[in-house]
Amino acid sequence: MGINECKLIKTKENEKNTSIIGNGALTSFAFLAEKNAEIIIQDAKGVIGDDNIISVTVPFGTAVTSLVASFETKESGTAVKIVDVAQESGVTVNDFTNPVTYSLSIGEVKKDYTVTV
Repeated sequence: MGINECKLIKTKENEKNTSIIGNGALTSFAFLAEKNAEIIIQDAKGVIGDDNIISVTVPFGTAVTSLVASFETKESGTAVKIVDVAQESGVTVNDFTNPVTYSLSIGEVKKDYTVTV
């Protein structure tokens, strides 16, 4: 019986994608008043932790069931999804009653961020 050999071929594209996803792929996250006019009156900026948890503080009593998040990614072309639903910064409405996980991917490389409000 022979030995099977498996080699990982490292390409420049894979190396680039791993670096982008591994190094702060999400660069900013906020609930902007202009995108959430009926809900908040001033911007609520998120703090992105080293553990990939994004904390956002909104005033007590804010309805968090239909907020629009505005975010930026390090690299254009990064796919941003919640479960299997594509997210568009400043457009997509989500319920933040419970923590929400944003999945970012470039090619085969993926990184998750969990947002708590």
